[in-house]
Amino acid sequence: MIHVEVQGWKEKDFPRRVYVYNYRIHDLYNRPGVSLAVLADDNEEWYDSVYIHKLWGCLTVFRFPTAKIFDYKKRLEELEKSDNPFAVVVAVHLRTMETKGNDTSRWNWKIELTKSLYRRGFKKQDILNLYHFIDWIMALPEALEKTYHQEIMRFEEEHKMQYITTAERIGMEKGRTEEKNETAKNMLKLGMEIGLICQVTGLSEEDVRKLSKGHGEVTH
Repeated sequence: MIHVEVQGWKEKDFPRRVYVYNYRIHDLYNRPGVSLAVLADDNEEWYDSVYIHKLWGCLTVFRFPTAKIFDYKKRLEELEKSDNPFAVVVAVHLRTMETKGNDTSRWNWKIELTKSLYRRGFKKQDILNLYHFIDWIMALPEALEKTYHQEIMRFEEEHKMQYITTAERIGMEKGRTEEKNETAKNMLKLGMEIGLICQVTGLSEEDVRKLSKGHGEVTH
């Protein structure tokens, strides 16, 4: 059994959580599991990969391998030219971190990365899957989202490769909004700061405060 844990920010209790999931897998399936962690945060110094517990002479040490996306930053240009879909995922994540707080730069990179999917010769389904991923992770304000979709539609028509219909785009937009709201609600439950929630989801502070109703007091 393989357990992959993706972590988007530094969390003190992260190694313990991986350990708990690992032994629960063992309990549930009665077979050992292998835990792997993908660290998707932008903290250059955070590499927690060991859980240690000591009590009255008992010692538990649990180590697990990690892959730090930030470590691939030096290979970004190589990733952006690769025909490996996983390389695209890593490159998109790095550009998302790089453009945090700069909507114009993110808009430009979102368009460039989306167009590059067509140039690399990916199959239609791979393009659709990666398109959905890019659209979800590289969140933009509503006005820029609209111009992004308009530009991609123009590009598709120009190259006679319209893979995504207008109805699908509308459905994607609705689904993306629901995903953002659900992510924000979960972060509110964990007591995370409104500023961080806005950065992660792309929602406005006003939207997050509306969602906070029913979730108790939130951190400013």
